[in-house]
Amino acid sequence: MGTKWDADKIENQKGKIVIVTGANSGIGYETALEMSRKGAEVILACRDEDRGMNAIQKIIEEIPKANLVMTPLDLSDLNQIKKFSDQIHEDYRKIDILINNAGVMMDSLTMTKQGFEFHFGINHLGHFALTGHILDLLLVEKNSRVVNVASIAEKKAKIFWDDLNCERRKYSMWKNYSQSKLANLLFTFEFKRRIDSMGHPLKIVAAHPGLTATNLSRNVIKENQISALLWRKMTQHQSIGALPTLYAAVGDVDSGDYIGPDGIMEFRGHPTKVNSSRSARNEVSSKKLWEVSEDLTGIEFNRER
Repeated sequence: MGTKWDADKIENQKGKIVIVTGANSGIGYETALEMSRKGAEVILACRDEDRGMNAIQKIIEEIPKANLVMTPLDLSDLNQIKKFSDQIHEDYRKIDILINNAGVMMDSLTMTKQGFEFHFGINHLGHFALTGHILDLLLVEKNSRVVNVASIAEKKAKIFWDDLNCERRKYSMWKNYSQSKLANLLFTFEFKRRIDSMGHPLKIVAAHPGLTATNLSRNVIKENQISALLWRKMTQHQSIGALPTLYAAVGDVDSGDYIGPDGIMEFRGHPTKVNSSRSARNEVSSKKLWEVSEDLTGIEFNRER
C-alpha cells in the first residue's frame, strides 16, 4: 500500500451519504467523525438514542459544520430494522456507503427479539437484514460500497451449523462472538459473488481493527483473563483501530478485499490488505450461511424494494 495511510488522506466526501451502525462509540464513532470531517452526510444508526445524540454533539464540538443525523436502529429486532429501513427510504434516494460496524459481546446467553443468540443475531443476521432492506438504495450509484467490520477472532472460529443459537451447547462468549465474526466474512464474500453476477459495480469490502481499546474489548479481558495492564500495552487507540474500516470505505480497494492492521499478527498498525482464514473463503459454507440467513430473517436481496 506504499506510505502509511491515515485519515488525513481521505478525499473530500461532500455529497456522499454514509450509514454507520453503532456510531455512538468506539470504531463507529471514529468512523462517523472522520467521514463527517471530510464533508459526508453521516447517519448514525444507534440503538440508544441518547448516546447517539451525545455522539453527534461531541462531533459538532470538533466539527461545527458536520452534517449528522441520528436514526434509531435496534439490530436485535428484525421489525425495528424494517422500521429503520422505511425511514431511510423516506428520507433518502440513495446510500453511498453502508458501514456495518455495530457489534456486541455478552457475558451470558442472551436472545434477540426473534429468538436468535445475541452475537449471531446482531453481529450477523441484523446486518444481513439491514443490508438486504436498503440494497436498492445502495445500487443507485455506481461507486457505492458496503463495509462489514469483522475481527481477527474469525481466524479460529467455526460455524455451529447444528446449533447456531446455542440452545444445546455450553455457552461461551468467545465462541459465539467468533462465530458471528466468521459469519461476517462468509456474508461478505458470498455477497460479493452475488453482486458480481448481477453485473453491478457495488463494492463489498471487509475490515478488522486488530486489537483496539474500545468498550467492546472489556469483555475480551474477562473472557481470556488478560491483565488490564497487558491489554493496554497490546491494544491501540480506537482512532487507529478505525483506519482499516475507513480505508475499506474510501480507499483504493477491490470488491472482496479484506483490510486490517499491518503490524505483527495484525494486532496493531495502519491499514493494509490481509488474508482471512480458510474457513471464511469456503464457498460451500458461504452459500449455506446465505440460505440460512434468508430463511431466518425472511430477507431476499433484490434490486427493487
